[in-house]
Amino acid sequence: MNYHYGKQVVLDFYWGGGSLIFVFMYLLLYLRSLMLASYSILLIIFSFPVTQLIYSQIFEIKYFSTLHYMVAFIVIGVGVDDIFVIVDAWR
Repeated sequence: MNYHYGKQVVLDFYWGGGSLIFVFMYLLLYLRSLMLASYSILLIIFSFPVTQLIYSQIFEIKYFSTLHYMVAFIVIGVGVDDIFVIVDAWR
């Protein structure tokens, strides 16, 4: 791994963390509850190891490229969208 690639991976992790913080703040404003926003973010974060386990152990797919890191943004978006739908239906 060359220096530029490693530096880019670190920057990508910062963008991922920043987007998670932004989503948490938006959830906090939308839900008006620290507990619900925290649990929602935790549910999204805990979905990553479960999906990785299914991907690598059950389906036995060993290939993992840098494009797979983009899935994190999709999972955050889908997870938050589900939370909005559930909360709107509950209200």
